[in-house]
Amino acid sequence: MVDATKACESDFMTSDLVTNSPTKKVVIVSGGEYVKDQFGDRLEIKVTLDKKLKTWKPNRETCNNLKNAFGAETEGWMSKVIHLTLKNTPKGLSIIGIPADSIPKPIPVVEVVDPNPQGINNP
Repeated sequence: MVDATKACESDFMTSDLVTNSPTKKVVIVSGGEYVKDQFGDRLEIKVTLDKKLKTWKPNRETCNNLKNAFGAETEGWMSKVIHLTLKNTPKGLSIIGIPADSIPKPIPVVEVVDPNPQGINNP
């Protein structure tokens, strides 16, 4: 007998995979290639999501994000960490990839304590 989990999960990136991902991050592991599908020639790249190899056809917004961050040649995208978000579109949920390095880090909040608080007599 075998565990059927793998057979029930898509080999392609889906919004369900992103929703259920604990990390919401992929690492690009191939330079990609163009493949013809019902929408024409589309870029297809291999990524790992939570240690699972997946095929991803990034949308135009994601391609622009990656191109702006790493250049037009997809060889330069390899081994880059991409943060994934989901965006509602008229056609349903769309996966948007944002280079992890381009996400601003939160500024740490530090409580400032007044060394001479009012109401205390200091000599």
